[in-house]
Amino acid sequence: MSAEYFPKNSKIECLQAPDGISLRIASILPEGPVRGQIVVVNGHREYLEKYQEFFQDLLDRGLQVFSMDLRGQGLSGRLLEDRHRSYINSFDLYLSDLALVLTHFGLMSRRNREKPLYLLGHSMGGHIAFRFLHDHPGVFDKAVLLSPMMGINLGPPLKAQLSRWLIKLACLLGFEKEYAPGQEPKTGEELQLLVSDLLTHDVSRYETESRIMTSNPDLYSGGATFGWLRAALQSIQTVRRPGYAEAVKLPLLAFLAEAERLVVNDTAHEVLKRLPNGRIEIVRGAYHEIYRETDEIRREMWTVLEEFLAV
Repeated sequence: MSAEYFPKNSKIECLQAPDGISLRIASILPEGPVRGQIVVVNGHREYLEKYQEFFQDLLDRGLQVFSMDLRGQGLSGRLLEDRHRSYINSFDLYLSDLALVLTHFGLMSRRNREKPLYLLGHSMGGHIAFRFLHDHPGVFDKAVLLSPMMGINLGPPLKAQLSRWLIKLACLLGFEKEYAPGQEPKTGEELQLLVSDLLTHDVSRYETESRIMTSNPDLYSGGATFGWLRAALQSIQTVRRPGYAEAVKLPLLAFLAEAERLVVNDTAHEVLKRLPNGRIEIVRGAYHEIYRETDEIRREMWTVLEEFLAV
């Protein structure tokens, strides 16, 4: 860990899951009074250092931050011998890991809690957060989803259907730990094009990420395996079930990126419009990673987010 890429007052620990996987977790205190607490669940292939600026934004608003490297990502334990391959057998593991981390920090119980507790998830982290809210009602006071993964963009309808069949077939034939087509590790130039076309319009924020990765290449995760995609699609079917979203009762704010091309906004609308206390905001001009978009786009997000969290 390099302190350069973490806010002041960061405490980084390792927590061992029951199956032996090591989870890198973080708790960060603001320098001023604590007005609330927030748990941040990051997205696919992400890691704590990538959120340094966003964490600081939350700290500046008086929120104590808790977060983690999801299993198989960052400096948490990887699941395959080839550490670059993104693999998971079931998203239920992400949920049990999150519950373990919350228990470690004493956040699962509302007993003696004096400050509000919020949950925020980006992309795959938004999906995990949503499922956690369903399975553990009453833990959090409010929740925020950024570009939540309620559907994966597999292309036009016919191609998407063929891709689903290919994923199922590959896993049945024992290829679940192999890269899906187009998911092999990218060169630096390919990564830069991916970021600038899909993730953020802000070149300087990508350059910061590039420096972080150069300083510690072990943070890098490659693309998705057939097994990860199978698990993701199965979990997406879970959240789309009738009655699932309706069971999530707390106030929830979802930001969708207007220029989204990685997750499927139509599916997010389909799921989130059924929330009893949900609100959907479209962030104009934003690519997928709203939290590290241009200053102008981020200001639009923060105006709404500050009002929702009352910070």
